Parts: sequence; C-alpha cells; structure tokens
Amino acid sequence: MRIESGAPPRAKIEWLVYTVLCLGVAGYFVYDWKVGYPSANREEARKQLALKPEEPLELRDKPTKGEYDALLAEFAAKRTLGADRVRSLGEPIRRATDPQNGEVAETFGDTLGYGVIVSRGGAVTDVRPWRDWKHSASTIEGQMYFAVLCLLLMLYPLSRLIRALTLRVVLDDAGLDYAGKRVGFDAMTGWKNFDRKGWVDLVYRGESGEALLRLDNQRVKGWDALLAAISEKRGFKNPAREEPAP
Repeated sequence: MRIESGAPPRAKIEWLVYTVLCLGVAGYFVYDWKVGYPSANREEARKQLALKPEEPLELRDKPTKGEYDALLAEFAAKRTLGADRVRSLGEPIRRATDPQNGEVAETFGDTLGYGVIVSRGGAVTDVRPWRDWKHSASTIEGQMYFAVLCLLLMLYPLSRLIRALTLRVVLDDAGLDYAGKRVGFDAMTGWKNFDRKGWVDLVYRGESGEALLRLDNQRVKGWDALLAAISEKRGFKNPAREEPAP
C-alpha cells in the first residue's frame, strides 16, 4: 500500500492569489511613492505657477521648507533681507515683474513646495509663507511605509504558499509521513474532533504522551482516501463514513 499526496490545487492557488494581491498593493504604493505623487506635484507646480505647456519647469532639491522657513523667520524679525541671503536659496524657479509697480516676485521651491519673495528696487518687501504643491513630504513618505506594511503582511500568505507547494504526504505499509513527521501505524490510536466541513485529528502516541495530527481536506489532497486507508489498516471506524447524529 502506498498513497502519495500533497496540498490540493485550490490551496496553492488561494495562497498564491493572496501573495500576489499583497505584492500588487505594495507595488501600487511604491509607484505612488517614487512616481505618482512626485508627478502630481509637478503638475500642481505648473498649475500654481501658471506655466504654459511649452514652458519648461525644473524643480530642484533646494531650498527645502526648513531652509525657506528659516529665511522667513529672519525676515519677520528684521523686516529686511540682504541680497546675498536671498541668493543663498539658489536660483528661483520663476521670476515675474509687475509692470505697474515694478515689484519682482521670485518663486523658490523644491519638489515638495514653494515660497515667494517679493522685492522692489532690490529691497525685499515681503516673504510669503511656504506652500506645499499637492503632496507633502510626510504624505509621500507615507506611501513607502504602506508599501512596507503590505510586504510584511505578504509574509504570511507567502509562507503558506511555500508550505502548500512543498507539502508531501505519504502513507505506506509502515505508517504516515506528513510534512516530514513520521507516525507509525502501531502508534495510531484513533480519530478525534471530526468535523463534516472536512477535518479530523489523528490520535497517536507521541514521545510525551497522546498527540494529535490534524488532517484537513483543504490542505491535503486525497483526504478521503487517507482516512479510509488508515481506518482499514488499524481497524478504526472511518469518521467520514459515519452517519451524522440526528
């Protein structure tokens, strides 16, 4: 007598679907983190700056919000800023001159947001508060954490998928080998906790006393054949063939 089995195709497909689903959602968040949200910020920047389609837009890594806010605080305290201090922010991404009063509005920003410094005759007259384009740094970074969370959640279905793919169940003349665990026929003492949904515990004598080995038709292909063969070999009543209690 020899029956060889493993996980049913349904179990493999089920855990594969869960694994791919978690991976797909993680990929979605990674895309938003690296591509989607930065692109949305660029589009918002073009909108806020009222750029024409043919006008180029170069968003740099400087100045950051922290650097700009430091300059804003300095202006609030002194009500003046030197030209060198403004130039420390780098080149503005946009410069516009009001023909009526001669005010020059220079927009400084990075990939996350911007601020506007207004000057007249070379003297700074206003430093406007920083504004985010569309997605803040914390929002963009949050996509990375969501991706990591999805990958961590994926570990469970992935482990179950690996177990399903590698599960090997063999019943031979000496006993049952279940995923590397050997239970001889002489150690088997009966069945316990049978449920008509499709599982039952095989009771056997272990090293430290009575032990149970769960046989589940959702995890083991040919479950009925295994129960029938073990019951016949040991003279047990086959729980799967017993009539349910009225």
